[in-house]
Amino acid sequence: MIDWDGERTRWGLWNPELLNDAPEHYLETGLNSLQMLSFLKVAYHITGDAKFKEHFDTLIVEHGYLDNVLLEKKVFPDENNHSDNQLGFVAWYPWLQLEKDPNVRLAMQKAVRRHYRTLARDKSSFFFLVAATIDPDYVNIEDAIENLREIPTDRRQWKQDNSHRADVMFDPHVDRFGKKQLMDVLTADERCFAKWNSNLYIPDGGGDGRDEDDGAAYLLPYWLARYHGFLAAPQ
Repeated sequence: MIDWDGERTRWGLWNPELLNDAPEHYLETGLNSLQMLSFLKVAYHITGDAKFKEHFDTLIVEHGYLDNVLLEKKVFPDENNHSDNQLGFVAWYPWLQLEKDPNVRLAMQKAVRRHYRTLARDKSSFFFLVAATIDPDYVNIEDAIENLREIPTDRRQWKQDNSHRADVMFDPHVDRFGKKQLMDVLTADERCFAKWNSNLYIPDGGGDGRDEDDGAAYLLPYWLARYHGFLAAPQ
């Protein structure tokens, strides 16, 4: 991905030479391979142009991209990159809906299960429901629906302070930005809920209500749940 200055962006790399052969990009190998395979699968579905399918197959057969995807969630539990969680699941979802090859789907299922296990305590509706489209019996769908009920429909970012509470326990390890974090996730209506790429374990956040976050963080998993039958229509 080329930026306005003519140089490649920091994370905009999907070619085998950098993902497979450059040790400094080891951490990007799984996620970026997943992204490119998803891009190509969607492009072929939309356009019908055979070049996208041919390149998809080449990356799997000749460059081991499906093997890379098996280890898509690389860094855990020492460091949990929540932005990578979101990038991973937005790439997983369309590919999961379009892939028909049983061998590829088996590999995908193993990779999604591996990623889901790192998030199993989070009750993150979007991530859980995407995983449930390939593994409904493995995913705690009830937690995902409960999380939807807890997310405030008021998307204004009100101040939320929880560090003083007697019922919270702090993790001895800070997050990847050096911030203190909790051992357990508070419910979405007790913390400052923003987007799926934010750290759910941060106890304090928000502001004076003059900033409003977008509603897509709720609407995306809600309609995903409705579409796939995990959530019934209102009666």
